[in-house]
Amino acid sequence: MFLIERAKRLAHRAISRVMKPVTRVRYRKLVRYYESLPKMHQESCWCGDVLDPLVVNPSWAFCRQCGTFVNLYPPNPLFCQEIYSLKPYWRGRANLHGTPDIAKRGHLYLSDGRLAYWLSVIGQYGPVKGRVIEVGCAPGILLQCLYEQGYECLGVEVAQDTAEWVGHHTGVKVLTGVFPHVNLPPCDVFLALDVLEHSYDPLGFMKGVHDVLNPGGKAIIQSPIPPSDQNYDIKELCNGDFKRMFNDLHVFIFNTNAIHQLAELSDLIVLNDRLRWRVGHEIVVLGRECTTLPCRTALKEKAMAGMRRLP
Repeated sequence: MFLIERAKRLAHRAISRVMKPVTRVRYRKLVRYYESLPKMHQESCWCGDVLDPLVVNPSWAFCRQCGTFVNLYPPNPLFCQEIYSLKPYWRGRANLHGTPDIAKRGHLYLSDGRLAYWLSVIGQYGPVKGRVIEVGCAPGILLQCLYEQGYECLGVEVAQDTAEWVGHHTGVKVLTGVFPHVNLPPCDVFLALDVLEHSYDPLGFMKGVHDVLNPGGKAIIQSPIPPSDQNYDIKELCNGDFKRMFNDLHVFIFNTNAIHQLAELSDLIVLNDRLRWRVGHEIVVLGRECTTLPCRTALKEKAMAGMRRLP
């Protein structure tokens, strides 16, 4: 038995020595791939205001009007399908950042508690039945859980191969396209988890949320959202818990003030902006106002109760 175990260790060591150079080559190849992506230059914020340079990170700027951080050189949106396809993003980039690829991502969401947290928020604010749409649904485990609970589920992914993978492994229908430029049916719950920061047109995104929600419907959006009611130092923010939000694929990073502006411009009601799975994974719950007076009153009362309840 001892000799067998020793042989296994020696074999594993030999394989590791062979694989390490290959891993380094793949790593450098992925880095070069993302560095070579065609870039666009943003000269103003989504709100139209001018930008102040961010000294601590020259690739980003800051909007004093709404508090949004702006990536000055995000990837060209014409290449979105290629960027977020299976091989470079869900497999290659995941390994680049030391996170599981798409096949194991669902187990990560289950083990680290985020799946349970998402389901609790949906249970608190969403209806007990109805249609759920999730934009950026990979790996699909959340929609799969909601489908098993009796919801009618529909997913959206940018890349065709990613959409096909999620549909094949979950049994949930997944459409291909960039929201809001996707033909979607009305829904009762709209989900976008770690998606809004990738949007090149956040106002169009939020207006699309309003248009796809049924009256009284809820939208649950997770994104890095630094609180605007705290007097934080930008240098400290950029090097603290929110450092990861300055991702080369993120286009805008919104604080709570910007989220409220986007909601107001999109005729959405902010029900709760204090939820958080972890720092850098803040959640805002939005609602589309009902057309009847009793429904409007109930929605506003729920918003006030939600804002009083800390996460």
